[in-house]
Amino acid sequence: MNGRLDAVVEAFKSNISNYDPGPGEGADFDQLMKGLPSVYEEFGKSIKEMSEHFKANPSINHHVTDLLDELANTTSGIAHAAEETMNSHATNHGLWIGG
Repeated sequence: MNGRLDAVVEAFKSNISNYDPGPGEGADFDQLMKGLPSVYEEFGKSIKEMSEHFKANPSINHHVTDLLDELANTTSGIAHAAEETMNSHATNHGLWIGG
């Protein structure tokens, strides 16, 4: 894989995939739920910005940038789903939510 992506993948593996909130970790879990939408928003923005940079490079085929734009838009949809997940958490675990 590309070194630029290795760090991102490793961060997800070590910080997200094995996360299991235990008793007394409600505030930490709240922060995870609140921050999840921004992960996808920033990822989508980064893909869109990369696509825009690539559009200025004549050696990169426009089909590639079109697909990157589509990926960026799809990621925005995932951010919306993450927002819904956070809202569900807030509704179902209202006592956990802190400031």
